[in-house]
Amino acid sequence: MGQPSSGNRAVETIRRGRFDRFILEYGPLAFEVIPSTDWRRFRVPMHHLLKNRDRFWLALRVASRYFPQGSFAVADFGTYPGSFLRILRHFLPPERCRLIGVGLLTSDDFRRAMGEACGADILTVNLDPRNDQLRGKGYPTRIPLEDCGVEFIFAIEVVEHLVSPSHLFAEAFRICAPGGYLLVTTPNVTRIGNVLKLLIGRSNFDRLTPLDYENREDEWRPHFREYTMTEVSD
Repeated sequence: MGQPSSGNRAVETIRRGRFDRFILEYGPLAFEVIPSTDWRRFRVPMHHLLKNRDRFWLALRVASRYFPQGSFAVADFGTYPGSFLRILRHFLPPERCRLIGVGLLTSDDFRRAMGEACGADILTVNLDPRNDQLRGKGYPTRIPLEDCGVEFIFAIEVVEHLVSPSHLFAEAFRICAPGGYLLVTTPNVTRIGNVLKLLIGRSNFDRLTPLDYENREDEWRPHFREYTMTEVSD
């Protein structure tokens, strides 16, 4: 990344306290609510934003230093269930920022709800064309946006779900405006939880792709691979 723009108002207005107040007042869409059958890991009813608040805050805090002056467009790759686009809308008003969500699990109900909730345009795109389970479903693999038309792109916790992330990066490069940015986050394969698994003789990949994962109608995919920092940079 280059140097952040001095005088960027986002740096002055986006603070953790304001973000935490937003979470407390947040009304999740039905798509964001985590089913009660999965609450065994949580002490309170949970939704996607609340569960991922720390990683979303970090992405927002870092990105806000690089948001362009004036109006610009943002694309969120792997956008479902839409929580991050709703965060961006809260801090970036419509007259300043166009929001675009890209990915799968984008039903008509989801598109309609996101349009009403944050004015986002939701585009159905398969960003992982090398995934055999997604072939033959008729999803476009090219994002229906002009070249160089987006100033900032997010791919938050996406690349680990792809058989190969090369197509995602190629499309990001194509639609990114000159001087624009792509912000990627992904779990570090060397994180302490994985190290502890190896120390007790377990594979750090044993949870990533269950052997019985055969539901071809389910467009969500588990982790196919996790990366080190060096691999992500490469």
